Amino acid sequence: MEVQNQEEQRPTNGAGAAAPQQLQQHTVSGIRPPNALALEGANAAENWKIFRQKWENYAIITKVANQEMQYQVALLLHTVGDQALRIYNGFQFTTPDDQRTTKEIIEAFEKFAIGSVNVAYERFIFNKREQGEGEPFDAYLTQLRTLIKTCDYCETCVDSILRDKIIIGVRDAETQKHLLKERT
Repeated sequence: MEVQNQEEQRPTNGAGAAAPQQLQQHTVSGIRPPNALALEGANAAENWKIFRQKWENYAIITKVANQEMQYQVALLLHTVGDQALRIYNGFQFTTPDDQRTTKEIIEAFEKFAIGSVNVAYERFIFNKREQGEGEPFDAYLTQLRTLIKTCDYCETCVDSILRDKIIIGVRDAETQKHLLKERT
């Protein structure tokens, strides 16, 4: 991966001042911003979590955080895509547009996306999930761990609920017997 520094000359005022400012732009070859954010449908919360994680990694790798806040905000709003931009335009902020931070915008999207979780639906999907024919146990377990994250179960209950779901949903009778013999 190669980082390229590009310097761009900009006048300091509209009167054509002789002393130019230096603007450093950092680009990293092969690193693209995250795909547009999809906030409609049942997976809005999960889509948001993935987008946020990718955005934070992208901002670190490309050194976006070193840029002026106005640049960071513009890049984030460009990256979220049309659908999320329309949602953003409906958010109510206490700060004016030109003083807004990426942190405020991320918090607003977080509230919007996470607040839209239908817990009953998420638990329904989790509880209906059974191991598919030919599906490796590790893939099944990974899927269950992903699904349970949006079920809003108490932290102390998650492991026992996950264990119970594995016992009920696993296809291998020997694994079921083994898990049923364990004492917890």
